[in-house]
Amino acid sequence: MAIDRCMDAGGAYEKAWKICDKSNTDAPDTRFSGPVFAGILDGKKIHLQLRDDQLGYRMINNGLRIVGDLNVERGLGKDDDAVIYVLDWTQDEARHIRFLRVLVDGEEELQRIGPDQQLQKGAALRAK
Repeated sequence: MAIDRCMDAGGAYEKAWKICDKSNTDAPDTRFSGPVFAGILDGKKIHLQLRDDQLGYRMINNGLRIVGDLNVERGLGKDDDAVIYVLDWTQDEARHIRFLRVLVDGEEELQRIGPDQQLQKGAALRAK
């Protein structure tokens, strides 16, 4: 039986993202029901959403739709409980995009971590 990979787990086309992933990768949970993080990074409008199983992400980067792999790491500096999302972690390290998950005024935010492992000022995506 053929599976239409343009349908989400509930059987509805993901219209908001206008994306169709025709990959052959089967995963037990490939839904995107969490918050959408949005902001401006490097002068580009970004919308990012993490897959529910936290093994992948989808992003709109200045109009370009991207689907990729995600890894979750723990610890940054002296904070052993810090949660870091690493986008494209299967690529060369220079291509990794790293975000620290933080709460700011009760709202979830992803702050970008630079190649020097320091937070980049003004480089954050906020949950919508």
